[in-house]
Amino acid sequence: MSKHIAARNESVSVIGLLGQESRRQSSVPDRKKTSDAWSLSVAERRASRRLESRISTLLHFQDHTWNGQTKSLSLGGLSMEFSEDIPAMLNQQILLSVTPGATRPESVGVVCGIRVSESVLGSGQTKRGVTLAVQFARLSPGDEQVVAMWMSEGRARSKGLHLVAALIAQESEDALIDTESRQPVVAQAARARLARVPERPRQERRRQQRITVGLSTEVNVRLSAGDRVLSGALTTDLTSSGACLCLSAEEDLLGSELELKWVSPTVAQRGSSVSTPSVGCSVVGEVVWTRPGEVGAPSGYRQVGGRTVLAGVRFLPVAKEAEDIIEHLLGQQQGEGVVDRAEGPSVISEFSECVRPSGHRIALCHDRPRTDLSDDAPIVVLAPGYGESKRDYVPLAYYLAGNGFHVVRFDNVNHVGESDGLVTQFRLEDMETDLETVLDYVAAQWPGRSIGLVATSLAGRVALKVAGRVPHLGLLAMINGIMDVQHTLQAVHQEDLIGEHLAGVRKGVVNILGLTIDADRWLEHAVQGGYADLHTTQQDAEHLHAPVVLFHAEQDAWVDPASIEAVGAAMGANLRHSYVVPGALHRLQESPRKARTVYRQIALCCQQELWPTRSMARMVEPSHREIGVQNRAERERSKKRRPVGKSDHVAFWQEYLQNFQTIPNVADFWRLMDHVYRLMGDCHHGERILDAGCGNGNLGVFLQLNQAFRQRYARRGDFRSPDYVGVDFVPTALAQAMTNFEQVGAALQGQFYEGLRAYVPMSMRVCRADLESPLPFPDHSFDRVVCNLVIGYVRDPLFTLREYLRVLAPNGRLVISNLKPYADLSAIYRSFVETAQTPDQIEEGRRLLDNSGRIKEREGEGIFHFHYQAELESLLRAAGVTHPRVYSTFGNQALIAVADKGLANLTVAA
Repeated sequence: MSKHIAARNESVSVIGLLGQESRRQSSVPDRKKTSDAWSLSVAERRASRRLESRISTLLHFQDHTWNGQTKSLSLGGLSMEFSEDIPAMLNQQILLSVTPGATRPESVGVVCGIRVSESVLGSGQTKRGVTLAVQFARLSPGDEQVVAMWMSEGRARSKGLHLVAALIAQESEDALIDTESRQPVVAQAARARLARVPERPRQERRRQQRITVGLSTEVNVRLSAGDRVLSGALTTDLTSSGACLCLSAEEDLLGSELELKWVSPTVAQRGSSVSTPSVGCSVVGEVVWTRPGEVGAPSGYRQVGGRTVLAGVRFLPVAKEAEDIIEHLLGQQQGEGVVDRAEGPSVISEFSECVRPSGHRIALCHDRPRTDLSDDAPIVVLAPGYGESKRDYVPLAYYLAGNGFHVVRFDNVNHVGESDGLVTQFRLEDMETDLETVLDYVAAQWPGRSIGLVATSLAGRVALKVAGRVPHLGLLAMINGIMDVQHTLQAVHQEDLIGEHLAGVRKGVVNILGLTIDADRWLEHAVQGGYADLHTTQQDAEHLHAPVVLFHAEQDAWVDPASIEAVGAAMGANLRHSYVVPGALHRLQESPRKARTVYRQIALCCQQELWPTRSMARMVEPSHREIGVQNRAERERSKKRRPVGKSDHVAFWQEYLQNFQTIPNVADFWRLMDHVYRLMGDCHHGERILDAGCGNGNLGVFLQLNQAFRQRYARRGDFRSPDYVGVDFVPTALAQAMTNFEQVGAALQGQFYEGLRAYVPMSMRVCRADLESPLPFPDHSFDRVVCNLVIGYVRDPLFTLREYLRVLAPNGRLVISNLKPYADLSAIYRSFVETAQTPDQIEEGRRLLDNSGRIKEREGEGIFHFHYQAELESLLRAAGVTHPRVYSTFGNQALIAVADKGLANLTVAA
């Protein structure tokens, strides 16, 4: 860590554009020529000079109007501030005008950032503010002239001036654009009216598999006055992390700590075939919910005084012997898919496998409708995209299966998922061989049936080659198919990897498009197998005989639109439709709403091309609950097939964090920490801060710098530095964090000494602890709890969040950030490389990209799990948060949530 670290961050108290900048915005390349962390200059984080202003602003949306102020303005955009909540969304279009006397706004912008801030007034009341960052997309001639005049004068004339703006409703998300007619195509076509299936009886909604048991249980209640035994209790339901008890008790058990001893098995309820080990087993847990017992006690339960109570118990860290017994019980009920019950789901998922000629096993999943068992129902094969598994296509499979189709999903060999092989050995040849094997398997299993193929991203390029050799294929649908591999590699890695390979340059094992693989082996086959460039793709397109439907994202940074047109022309009459998905990115699943629009259109196309004899009077929308249950079941299945021990987990993070020390040099990460810092609120009265999962201490250093400048300019006697505690379970990371804190503290001590007013450093401490176990702190120990890019890595995020709330003081604040599912960190890498000026800085960026590939691999294997916004909100509510607020951050690749702990959060009941 550089000794002059503080000097390079002298303006740290005013860093960053308000809100998140657009991906297309490039930074001024004035990075300091050093590989030290925290060397990012302020000027680099803005694309153009901005002016401070106070322009009165009117914002209209539907039937509402808000009054605010435009606080800053530049040639690239502006920021507007309001004192009320604004129903705006990221990437939402906005019309605006700054021309005096204009009757209607004609300039177009995009909301690229939303920030909510709160401050406490002298009266003790909280003042709330909402800031919208708007990037100009097109300025009218009048507005362009006004803005240019202000910028040349160096000031904005705000007196008597009004800015008028209007948000545009995002209705276009439900439509695709047909590239031939340039007309929007609504997925809910008139001939296929959408109808949502009525909700079925309440299904399982827990995050772990649950089985029904009937275990006689001895309960020992641990009280301060001494333990008390409750006999006659019964364990009715069991998961890997908790249990439901039926017992007799007079007192309120909520929040109590119980020791459960399973002493003898009884007959399982509802015909369960669970057999328990003959030895005893005991675990300790906390009661997280209670409710009165229902009329009619379960078999095996005997009431012993008091009232009958049902209690939910969440296990505290379990001994290895007890954990093995619980896993044994759960394993006996682990079916090969979704259980077929009378009131069961509308789609049945059954797991199987096939073997390719080399002997490698390919894991399959067959999704079929529960009730409609037509003999002529077509089979649709879903080929997973690069870096994805069959689990990522559960929503599309359920759209198709819910409307009568049979679906086969599979995992590629030497890839993420359940099939054989190592990811580092993956080649495009594996995708090609696997796809041919699965298509042959489907043709043999269902002879005479029509077969369709849906392929995504790089799998789309492979499908183009395979489809020309498969005579029984009735439809090929490509979602964001890569048409020019050389261009995609150049766009993502900012290097011509194909050209360098042909020139003899060797890379070794590095990140390629998000996965850490043997790059030389991969590139060699890309060239030899005829995948390298656009010309080979056009040749494969000319050999197609099946009809093709293309879907391509409007804002796809991986695919050149010209290549789509060139390949479409080569397809000739086989190209049935080519649709543009407005506003979408390469990873379509990043926007679930846009993904659903595409899935509906795919179902329609499959019906038209594969099943024209069937009259589809209506299209059935699958149950989101069923999709969620199946997703969780497959994630747990993947985790069990590739278990990761705690020592392996620590070793992974130790190596990962060693390559993560220069992440503060990335502008998007700097903005993320600025976002975290601002959401934490004021911390200058000695607040206690917990940094849960602190790693190398990046957030702690950021706090040191900001607090130093706040202290320097605060009124005398009006500032007390906060106390910081960083927690992590990697010893080397904690040692590095303390080194960073000491070096920054020493630099600040020397710079900020001003006569009689000496710099008072923050108290910086670290503690080794595991976030998957109870935190080693008493209740209400901290005023701020921050968990930055960590919660998606813990096995039980609900337990961890409840621990955060336990140690958080009343009226304290919780700030959580987490990567989005399918986060495309290559966009952040590209932004970083564009500003890099030395080979060392480019190599630094490669290491960060390699790190992201390792995260992506574990996400595909189900070890890590990231959350969509709605899922994160529901998780926080389940933990006990009443009003979570969630925003996009980190280059739009992560979510950040903030919540205040009120009195209602002191006792959490699920």
